[in-house]
Amino acid sequence: LPLYVGQPLPIVATLGAYFDDSREGGAFTLAGYVGLIDEWDNSFAPDWSAVVHGMSKPLTEFKTADCRHRFNEFKEWTRQECDELTVKLVDLLSDTAKYPSLHGVGAALLFDAVPKELEQEFMARAYALCFVEVIVHAWEFSEYICPQGEHELQFVFDRQPGLEGVALEAFDLALAIADQRRHNSRIKLRRTIQFEDSARVVPLQSADLLAYESYKDFKNYFEVPQRKRSKALARLIAARPHLGVVIAV
Repeated sequence: LPLYVGQPLPIVATLGAYFDDSREGGAFTLAGYVGLIDEWDNSFAPDWSAVVHGMSKPLTEFKTADCRHRFNEFKEWTRQECDELTVKLVDLLSDTAKYPSLHGVGAALLFDAVPKELEQEFMARAYALCFVEVIVHAWEFSEYICPQGEHELQFVFDRQPGLEGVALEAFDLALAIADQRRHNSRIKLRRTIQFEDSARVVPLQSADLLAYESYKDFKNYFEVPQRKRSKALARLIAARPHLGVVIAV
């Protein structure tokens, strides 16, 4: 069962880490947040849902790219309405007083052009490399979130048809690396990962926001002249701890 499906469920772990990816021309990014399950389920997810469903036009969920480009559910939205919703959600994610445990983690693979015939294989490898990085570093962040006692960490990823098999293989590698680095850690990893629908598991929508904004920032490395960092990402990074890993190939 997902950790959050619109109402509290029996706690299966102390900590939850939620991740999503964003990718296109020159950059692949996997990013999200790790924090206390109680905080996710009892505060953050209900508050996020209240903002999303409290707008003047109905929404199933917040998808950052759709909102930015006014696609799909945002097709009839004005630019001002899209910006207003994004600002409200960034405000929420930046509220360290109400959600103090949340820490951001991301990994990006930067690359030059990939031949069309190799694109699918390359993206699978990029996903696997970034996957290992976010698993290991989210685990390390968890030590700061829970400085005392023993705790369990559960990973939840947005559904990725065609890549979930790659993720499961990468998870075995991440576990081996994490076990080697932190064999005496108080934070125990649940030995399974979950793939869920972001419309049902609300914290995945916050991961989508961070992944999209991070992807744009990393992609900027290839642009001349470089653009300024987005206001949304600048505010997110300034508000709470974030750890990012960049792999250039």
